[in-house]
Amino acid sequence: MINTLKTLCALSGVSSFEDEVRDYIRQRVTPYATDLRVDAMGNLIVLKKGARATGNKLMLCAHMDEVGLIIKSITEDGYLKFGCVGGIDRRVLLGKQVALGEQKVTGVIGLKAIHMTTAEERKKVPKLEEYYIDIGVKSREEAEKLVGIGDCGVFVSDVVEFGDGMLKAKAICAASGLPAIADDSGLCVDALNGGPGVYSARYGGEELDDRGRYTLLLQNMRGQTTRAAHFACAIACAFPGGDELTAEGRCDGAIAFAPMGTAGFGYDPVFLVPEKGRTFGQLTAEEKGAISHRGKALRAFSEKLATYLKK
Repeated sequence: MINTLKTLCALSGVSSFEDEVRDYIRQRVTPYATDLRVDAMGNLIVLKKGARATGNKLMLCAHMDEVGLIIKSITEDGYLKFGCVGGIDRRVLLGKQVALGEQKVTGVIGLKAIHMTTAEERKKVPKLEEYYIDIGVKSREEAEKLVGIGDCGVFVSDVVEFGDGMLKAKAICAASGLPAIADDSGLCVDALNGGPGVYSARYGGEELDDRGRYTLLLQNMRGQTTRAAHFACAIACAFPGGDELTAEGRCDGAIAFAPMGTAGFGYDPVFLVPEKGRTFGQLTAEEKGAISHRGKALRAFSEKLATYLKK
């Protein structure tokens, strides 16, 4: 699933130019489709009949496009003036790398040099008309050999796994055209070199349940006198214009020698909070929420989001 998501996010699909995305989806669904067609608007319509007729129908609907740019004119010096396709926050355009047209010509979005602007200009968000795309040519004639009026451009952004199990949300946001939020958390044990970490939910294999996982953890900790551990949570949110918000939370503790308590889930019965003298599994939901990694991350994120939305 992660690999499929990475592939989809890396494809170009500016509104009305979703060919790459449509072709990829068509290739993936063809083996399972009863019928498949593309209508006059470019919609990919796939029919899959059930094993038997029940009288019920189910439709799954999603869009394939993303925000991007469209070339509107070319200056005598070979710079490209452009418009936005979809809602893009122009504050984040400067310095963005783009790929233009079918040949994916590389360009960089530029603006008047900072030392040439007035004090008043530096206080304002530049108008879209003030931006340009530099594709490394010196004249309109050179530029026209590479791109044309009406060509679309996409932002160049690799799909990257980073941090504690996070996939860069910007790519997902660009694929959906909507704000995208993701979070992940894990248990990091000092004696296990920070493990299981990002693999906490799959520690020991998919066949283990919560009890099986913390039992395996205790077995692997047998004889260890260093019991320090912490839970970590990371939250990332990306907006269509390119803005990003991130927040993290951490709760320090230790691995108990035996499970205690039945509340919570996951590793809660074996995660001891020294100042409480109890495990997460022995705390009430209110007590846990006040000190947990998720609670801290969510509160930090909520504050950042509230500040961002007021801008």
